[in-house]
Amino acid sequence: MAAWQDLAVTLRQHALDHEVTKEEDAPFGKRYVIEGIIQAPDGRTPMLRAVWFIERGSGTPRFVIASPLRRTSDD
Repeated sequence: MAAWQDLAVTLRQHALDHEVTKEEDAPFGKRYVIEGIIQAPDGRTPMLRAVWFIERGSGTPRFVIASPLRRTSDD
């Protein structure tokens, strides 16, 4: 499997494993922010914030962007 396909599978799993932390209405639909640990291929488990978007009239989420998060001292 190509690296981008592995990443797509991992990002979808991240969305399934964690709760939505924020919902935002946007002009053309709704944005969903999901934060939590993601399993990297090299075994690391960084914290990640991923943003997904569902366009009005569609039920299909689209991945927008992901960024790493700093872990708190409680993690």
